[in-house]
Amino acid sequence: VPGVDPPQALVQVNAVVPGSAAERAGLKEGDLLVSVDGQPTAAPPNEVVAKFSQGIRGRPVGTTIKLVVRRRSLYAQA
Repeated sequence: VPGVDPPQALVQVNAVVPGSAAERAGLKEGDLLVSVDGQPTAAPPNEVVAKFSQGIRGRPVGTTIKLVVRRRSLYAQA
């Protein structure tokens, strides 16, 4: 429909590997990733994973990234 934005989705954390950088940063199962280094991750449902992947692809292992996370209607930075 012209002039109507498509529904937006966020990347949801389905699991956190014990001992991983994600666990050390405090990510939890069910968290929604709102942005990566200031770049929003919201996109139409069929594009959201690709958009998130573009935000982290090509970075060396051990690179620090800034995430904004929504957890049960609360926002936090990791």
